[in-house]
Amino acid sequence: MAADDPLRTEVQRYCASIARDRLLVQAAGGNVSWKSGDTLWIKASGTWLADAEKKEIFVPVDRQPIDAALARGDYAVNPRAREGYSLRPSIETLLHALMPQQFVVHLHPVDALVHLARRNCSADLQAALGDNFAWELVGYHKPGSDLAQAIHARLREKRGIQVVLLKNHGVILGAETIEEIDGHLQTLCRHLGGRPRPLDGTAHGASGLTPAALDGTAYQLCSNAAVQSLATDPELYQRLGDSWAICPDHIVFLGARAIRIDDLSRLPDALNSAETAPPFIFVKKVGVLENRAVSPAQMAQLIFYLDVMVRQPVGLPLEALSREDIASLLNWDAEKYRQSLNQRAP
Repeated sequence: MAADDPLRTEVQRYCASIARDRLLVQAAGGNVSWKSGDTLWIKASGTWLADAEKKEIFVPVDRQPIDAALARGDYAVNPRAREGYSLRPSIETLLHALMPQQFVVHLHPVDALVHLARRNCSADLQAALGDNFAWELVGYHKPGSDLAQAIHARLREKRGIQVVLLKNHGVILGAETIEEIDGHLQTLCRHLGGRPRPLDGTAHGASGLTPAALDGTAYQLCSNAAVQSLATDPELYQRLGDSWAICPDHIVFLGARAIRIDDLSRLPDALNSAETAPPFIFVKKVGVLENRAVSPAQMAQLIFYLDVMVRQPVGLPLEALSREDIASLLNWDAEKYRQSLNQRAP
């Protein structure tokens, strides 16, 4: 496709626009596609929507083999970019092929995840969204073939779905124009949005931490002051223990569990017991320690987690991914590939 194609330019401009809002897009999360004849153009795995106007982040995929596989119920089909493109298509290419609309946008908006991470979210979503657009809620499934199969079944049951809400994951929006996509997204966030609650304990910051305490370690005080509340706010510190695994990207980039310690003196024990040095360590009532090798994607994901948690009512039960779900994600070659691309700055 020519670089000056107006359709492509419109998509690139929209991607860059929404990527400036961290409540909509986080690092390499989310993907966008459009259909042009027998070609599905989709964001490549591991690329950032924020780079849409600066880098080549979209790859072309032949639609016919995918459509034929889906028609016969083959969800294990592995979409590949056309010859000449080295990057892999998004892990979730099948979702974009399944949606009948020309434009498809898949994001992890904070306002949506606030609800989708709750134990019983169906009634809340119905009360908030009503019939503003045709939407459906799909339970959690591993991204890729499992999720594609579940969504395909729902699309066959109900025609005309414009928005698919994915439990503990995100949203998929389909429309015939970018303007319509954006309208759905703005409506969704307007009806689901909530304000962050006041935080406790942030005034203490890292008062109990001295530079000498971290000598000889791979850690420093977290460079983002806002996330210190994850360790100093009692409710948020508790959430780290029982509500850490809220969505796939969180696990892939930050690990299966949060490393919490009640006292800085226990830092050596925490490091010795970890198979690999965790990106962050949360010290109760002290602050958050950041591994000096933390990537921009990991930092963005932690900020996303904070944004979701500060919008939850205190004490409201949340639903985390199961141990089986977590193990499946961490042992997935497709996610290892995407993660490897995000160890360096975009």
